[in-house]
Amino acid sequence: MTSATLTPAIAPPAPVRPGHRALGWLAAAGTLPYVLLKCLWLTGSTVGTRDPAFLADPVIHTMNAVTLGMDLVVVALALALTHRWGATRR
Repeated sequence: MTSATLTPAIAPPAPVRPGHRALGWLAAAGTLPYVLLKCLWLTGSTVGTRDPAFLADPVIHTMNAVTLGMDLVVVALALALTHRWGATRR
């Protein structure tokens, strides 16, 4: 006797309401000033600081790069959670 495994049909993700999509873009846009500031600091600018030597420290440079990466992950997560392409598919 053979046993057949039935897999349930996976429904396509439900459409995302425009309000939810707008909230995702709003969350992503909210991080842009921080991303811009981190990019400026990583390229040598001293905008927004009173002590330029502080930004020259290798530890600060590394932490700026790490927090920039974390902020980009936040943008991707906000968009994935509010757009249809972020829905889980099997």
